[in-house]
Amino acid sequence: MRMDAVASADHSSGRPSGDAERALHESELRKAAIIESSLDCIILMDDRGLITEFNPAAERTFQRQRSAVIGRPLAEMIIPERYRQDHWRGLQKFLDTNEGPILGKRVEIEAMRADGSEFPVELAVVPVRIGSRMMFTGHLRDITERRSAQQALADAARRFKWLMDNTTEAIWRFEMDEPCRIDLPEDEQVERFYRHGWLAEANEAMARMYGFANAAEMVGLRLGDILIRADPRNEAFLRAFIRSNYRLIDAESIETAKDGSIKHVLNSFVGEIENGLGLRAWGTTRDITERKLAETALRESEERLRLAVAAADLGTWDLDPATGIATCSQRAKEMYGFPPDAAVTRDGFIACVHPDDRERVRKTIERALDRANAGHYAVEYRVQQQERTRWLASRGQAFFDEGGKPTRLIGSTLDISGRKQIQEALEERTSDLERSNSELERSNVELEQFAYIASHDLQEPLRMVVNYMNLLKRRYSPSLDDKANEYMGYAVDGALRMQALIKGLLDYSRVGAAHAPGAVDSGAVLADALANLSPKILASGATITQDPLPEVVADRTMLTLVFQNLIANGIKFRGADTPTVHVSCERRDRDCVFSVRDNGIGIDPEHHSNIFQIFRRLHTREEYPGTGIGLAAVKKIVERHGGKVWIESAPGKGSTFLFTIPARRDPSTLLAVVQPTATGG
Repeated sequence: MRMDAVASADHSSGRPSGDAERALHESELRKAAIIESSLDCIILMDDRGLITEFNPAAERTFQRQRSAVIGRPLAEMIIPERYRQDHWRGLQKFLDTNEGPILGKRVEIEAMRADGSEFPVELAVVPVRIGSRMMFTGHLRDITERRSAQQALADAARRFKWLMDNTTEAIWRFEMDEPCRIDLPEDEQVERFYRHGWLAEANEAMARMYGFANAAEMVGLRLGDILIRADPRNEAFLRAFIRSNYRLIDAESIETAKDGSIKHVLNSFVGEIENGLGLRAWGTTRDITERKLAETALRESEERLRLAVAAADLGTWDLDPATGIATCSQRAKEMYGFPPDAAVTRDGFIACVHPDDRERVRKTIERALDRANAGHYAVEYRVQQQERTRWLASRGQAFFDEGGKPTRLIGSTLDISGRKQIQEALEERTSDLERSNSELERSNVELEQFAYIASHDLQEPLRMVVNYMNLLKRRYSPSLDDKANEYMGYAVDGALRMQALIKGLLDYSRVGAAHAPGAVDSGAVLADALANLSPKILASGATITQDPLPEVVADRTMLTLVFQNLIANGIKFRGADTPTVHVSCERRDRDCVFSVRDNGIGIDPEHHSNIFQIFRRLHTREEYPGTGIGLAAVKKIVERHGGKVWIESAPGKGSTFLFTIPARRDPSTLLAVVQPTATGG
């Protein structure tokens, strides 16, 4: 009801007059003022569904004039067509039952403007009975902006949830059991953080990061369960948070996962402060553990490299081909002769190189900076420093961009002056040795020729003595007495012994002459030796046994002679029993240890050290004939193969001769031997 209508009321209509009339009039004016000044729409409808009041707020909201809607059906004026039937049914139901689903409540529905556009409103309908008729007062508020805000909030919530669910970073919220005054001393604030802080919200990424099954499992954790309190870096982290007014970006902390493993993380977070009290903090966390481990490994690697470079006495350098500027270590500058604070350039380096090497070094650098040569740089050269000349060796690698242009040449330099001096001395010594070897070879040839001539010239008279003594014996033996025949026998026997001795000396001298060894089957070598000894074995009735024998690297002929002499020894120096000899071998580290065991007369231990000397005899020729050269030849052959020989024996207990032949040895390192014949001990 408008105020002008109230003001023009007909006083002749029977209404009260005087004070009562004025009071009623003022009341009506107040009601009209409230309706007209209300920011909400106020619409009155009668029991026929017709509009009886339409305040200014309703005019503005629905874009309709009051005069155009009074007396018109409310459904047609403000209700969208799809809801009108429901409106009429609801009105009729209320009139019939005095019940309505929306009466006395605040509901949100769609309303319609004059142009047919729809918008959301909040509606409250209050039924009022006036006399015999039912009237309805509707209070409506345009909630378009509120809906938009709610939608924006819902959209933001969805986006936040999507971010929470899909980000790889941890997102969290920490709450405080008790708010913390931000004006407290730092120590007390840190203490309160640990005492009252707890994890109120976390996303699944955080759960995965810390090894939990899900985010819900983390909720309720205390700050100290995650942030390691004993680590001083974390205290500094929290102090930085306080000093920055409860806001940090990319701050590092040391935290612990569910399994106790250490996590290095970066945090960005902000605290919520109200009235000087810290209430909570929101933030994100990024796991940088692998990066920190890689950085640590890199630092350790760089430190190891630094120590290795220092230990190796290397100078390092890094040349920029575009500018010609080289970044050099102090050791490199010292090698090149530059002061510690000097700037080093490519041209400056070339200038310090010895003039005889300068062009070669320049060309080596140019080749390294040519991608066609794969960027390898290696050169040895001299540098001149006052009165001293250094020999240096540089190694490096060039790097190129996608277009093939060199970007860096990085490398190291080693002072090889000492090595060069040793090399020069070695070359001089090698030259001397080569001359000595040539002289030795010539001497050996002359010695061999002399030995042959000497043996021929020495044996020729002996053969004449033997021949003439045998001739005398055949022709004049009957006419000579027994004493003369005995003397002739002595002469023949002496000459024959002299022949055997000369032959043995020749054979011994040939042990050690050049001849290449090779892989041989020692079992087959033993068979050769036994074949050579077969007459002695048959004559003595000796029994020879053996174990399986390995393959070794040796001179076959010389190894045959070793077996032959040792087995012949066992047959010759026999006791009363039939001689037996057993040959075996076992592996000891890198050696094959052969043993030749007999059941002979044995040897007193006091003689073990000298039986391998040439011409050394322990018995008379009448007891055991021989030259005393056989064991000496065995010793010489074994030692020339890099082995050793010894004996284990006692009188009456037989003898075991043992010798070693290296099982794994480069044949080229063995001094070779040529074939002599058996000396017969």
